[in-house]
Amino acid sequence: MASSTVSAVVHTSRFFPSTVSMSLSAGDDLVELAIRDDGIGMPTDEEMSHKGGVGVEGMRFRVEQLGGEFRIGNIAHGTEIVAQMPLRAPARG
Repeated sequence: MASSTVSAVVHTSRFFPSTVSMSLSAGDDLVELAIRDDGIGMPTDEEMSHKGGVGVEGMRFRVEQLGGEFRIGNIAHGTEIVAQMPLRAPARG
């Protein structure tokens, strides 16, 4: 997940960021992976649609399949991707 996310940060940046930071934290029931860069932010939806990739949506799908939450967006100076997942996978029915 971390490798895919960093790759997405680099590939979706219109200019390569000079810094990419990653943090991993865990609580009693939740683990969170946060990745931030200092690039110029995410491309528009239209620009992303021309790339033809499924990287970000693939990451979102995997996180949600584990019962987690996936957020991506522009921050004051760059982009932030956050994946929060329960430490125990949801029961399958």
